[in-house]
Amino acid sequence: MAYVSELFDELRDFLTDPADTQVTYALKRLYLNRGIARMWPRIFRLQSVSITVASGTYDYALPVGAADGLITSVELESGSGYSRFVLYDIMDGDEDTAGVFRLTTSPDAASLLGNDIRVKYAAPVSMISSATYAAAQSEAWTGPDRMMHLPVLYAMSLITLRRLDDRLDHTRYTTTQAMNGVSDSDIMQTAAYWMGQFETELVDMERPLPIARD
Repeated sequence: MAYVSELFDELRDFLTDPADTQVTYALKRLYLNRGIARMWPRIFRLQSVSITVASGTYDYALPVGAADGLITSVELESGSGYSRFVLYDIMDGDEDTAGVFRLTTSPDAASLLGNDIRVKYAAPVSMISSATYAAAQSEAWTGPDRMMHLPVLYAMSLITLRRLDDRLDHTRYTTTQAMNGVSDSDIMQTAAYWMGQFETELVDMERPLPIARD
């Protein structure tokens, strides 16, 4: 099992910021979460939910995000296990609104009543919620382990761009031309490098959705 603290470790190393003095922990988390959000739907995890069919009930709530257009399979419990089930409709929700699973046949049929319907769906990688680094050391990373560094690359691009405001604000003192100076284009090129690396690796690691046969 991997923990989200590893993302902060990598980001701290890139920034030479082990104590979160240059960029606070809260801002690091914000930028990492931006990167996690950007991976969806090309990077996902498969989740499943079971619905128990009740008498006279046609509509069943799905978890928030489950009916976001990425249902991969629906199976009905039977005496010998599970089999494909097609007598349903889904009213899509979104990341904030639960969808509805609707039976298009009578729930009181002998083959349905009291049985479970298992819905499998693609879901985004969970956002980081830990308020401190210590808490992040026990918060599990829910995405594929080989893709943990992708949000770090995205965060590095946003963090690099933060320096651009200091350069453009004429009320602040900045080094404009010197042997050790940094120009506006230097900052933008560095930010573009990190973003380009993120996009390149995201394409290489993109996972195709399982084929939905229902």
